[in-house]
Amino acid sequence: MKPKFRKEAEVNLRELFNKDTYPFQSCINCLNFTKQELCKLVNERPPAQVIVFGCPQYFDIQEIPY
Repeated sequence: MKPKFRKEAEVNLRELFNKDTYPFQSCINCLNFTKQELCKLVNERPPAQVIVFGCPQYFDIQEIPY
């Protein structure tokens, strides 16, 4: 499985690990991921591989949800 770049990814090394500018799709910048590290879709903590690489239901936290 390869990481997928976000649509608005900007490679800025100073902010690379800021959750708003992190360049890859992952749970970290998904709208469905909570501060308690739970996925709202299944109400459970995703496996590590899904947290890192994202899933098909990924929704960018910066996109407007409507």
